[in-house]
Amino acid sequence: TLDRSSAASDVYKRQTINFSSEEEFVQFEIIQITGLIVSRGIFTSKNDYHIEIPNISPGAYFLKLFDKKRNCTILKVVIE
Repeated sequence: TLDRSSAASDVYKRQTINFSSEEEFVQFEIIQITGLIVSRGIFTSKNDYHIEIPNISPGAYFLKLFDKKRNCTILKVVIE
């Protein structure tokens, strides 16, 4: 379960997306509303997650999080 100290559709003004979760995610994708993948990566830590987003333009995106079994959780994020 994701820590909902921040809403499901979060606004990120900084250059990093931070969240914590009891689920163990291993990989992520950041996807434009059009479906274009603009960033992807692998997590190196468990439970506290940090995604650097310095080159992503402001707008609405989907954050797709994968666990070890390739199950995914999708969140909407807004980057300003």
